[in-house]
Amino acid sequence: MDTVKTINLIMNGNPMTAIAAAQKALEVGDRMVEGTVCFHVDLENNRALFVSEKIFNGIAKFDEQGNVIERVNEKKLHGYDDWCNITDDMGGKLAEAWDKVAPPELKGKDTPWFWIASSFDNLYGYVRRGGETRWNDFRRDSLHPVPVVRSASITPNLR
Repeated sequence: MDTVKTINLIMNGNPMTAIAAAQKALEVGDRMVEGTVCFHVDLENNRALFVSEKIFNGIAKFDEQGNVIERVNEKKLHGYDDWCNITDDMGGKLAEAWDKVAPPELKGKDTPWFWIASSFDNLYGYVRRGGETRWNDFRRDSLHPVPVVRSASITPNLR
């Protein structure tokens, strides 16, 4: 039998083999080798949503969130250039999975409000806060962290 290839996934700090990965589906909170974290798994559509391990990749006003997305795609953050703005639905999923995906410094009383894609009106944009189910609105000209997300197949990436 050929040597088993290592997949692009780390569990509990140890690389998993392809055989072990086949026995375990991708789960919310799984940290990938390239520096992303899974925050939602859709088994029905074979897709998962990922954020950078540090969650936020810039701070911007509501109408300037696109600049953060453009910058991380130009730099190919974690090797990818398909990052996008977080939608309302994705924002809710990220907030719900917060305790499993956020770094320790972003938990508890230090959890920031972050922009999501929708605006309330021409003066206010919607924000969410990790670990909370509710949303809020802030003036569009205020500065808040911008999470960038990507969607990918949940099929293991064999090397």
